[in-house]
Amino acid sequence: MDLRERSGSVSSGEDNRIKHVATGVLDSVTTIGPFHPVVDEHEIILEDPQYYFPSANEALTRVSYREAKAMLGLNELGIQHFFESKRCPEIGEALKKHGVIGSTIALLTNSNIERDLGLTIGQQLALKSFLKRVRLVERSGRRKEPIFVEEEFGRTKTYSPIDGCCPSFLEPLFCLCRPSKGDDTDIWELPKSKYCLTTDSLKLIDSAWADGAPADVDRVRIVSDCCSSRIEDPPQSLTRTDNIDLLTLQDVDSFVLSPTKRRTRPTCYQSCWGYHHTTVTHPAHVVVTYVDAGEQGQQPQRKQIVLKVEPNKAEEITQNILAGMEEARGGAVNDTAGTNGNGSLM
Repeated sequence: MDLRERSGSVSSGEDNRIKHVATGVLDSVTTIGPFHPVVDEHEIILEDPQYYFPSANEALTRVSYREAKAMLGLNELGIQHFFESKRCPEIGEALKKHGVIGSTIALLTNSNIERDLGLTIGQQLALKSFLKRVRLVERSGRRKEPIFVEEEFGRTKTYSPIDGCCPSFLEPLFCLCRPSKGDDTDIWELPKSKYCLTTDSLKLIDSAWADGAPADVDRVRIVSDCCSSRIEDPPQSLTRTDNIDLLTLQDVDSFVLSPTKRRTRPTCYQSCWGYHHTTVTHPAHVVVTYVDAGEQGQQPQRKQIVLKVEPNKAEEITQNILAGMEEARGGAVNDTAGTNGNGSLM
């Protein structure tokens, strides 16, 4: 029986409306077999723009990096105005009420958001998503703040002069007796290594010869003779930066070598005109042990690096690295606690 027969004595206008509706229904239904109609999924998608316009909560989850970075320096009023500009005045008012500022907002826990701020579930979820962005920006900023920056300390020499027994104004008369100086050969030198400690990483910046020449072997400059104007070009070097996550550190030890004193056995000339003793100061070694995760599919490896530092700074540098390691581990625990919802503002 068709629709006309079922409608009975309906008017012609109603009959046309029924036929139009029936046609639309049949167009949107695909029949699989005699008893299994399947609705076309494209017919039930809402295409009205009002359903896709971002709400206030959604706009809060799309905060840019620059906005989040600027917010970290705001006070209570700045925080309140920030959330008002995002059409979330309730969140800004709740944070202001509890004295939350930009530098502390990243420390909010899930428990704070759920129990202490009095927000709706939608506002809570939007604030949690927003805080993920803020914590990323905050960690990125802390990563750039150095705790210390030290340059590699090389072996140094200090001289202690010893006066001779003859007056110095007579020394030019005995110039033929003056001993020859040692060979002052010019060598190319690599830039010294640098060590930088931040709140979450230890950076080692060192250099190497680009052609693969060993760095621990002196590279003699080629000096042209007086008849040639050719000057040797400096060899090319490359700079490497190794970033070690403080969470991977296992141990930090320091070793300080005592200075070496070299006493000169004077010759006849030196006894007359003077000489000097030499004291050699060796760099202290700060040995850092860490676990290198390596590339994907490889087993983690335990490695060591040696920082060559000034002897009187070795202990301070060691303690700074140990403190940074403990702080990084404590921060990781706090992040986990925040995710699990521990802590309260009340």
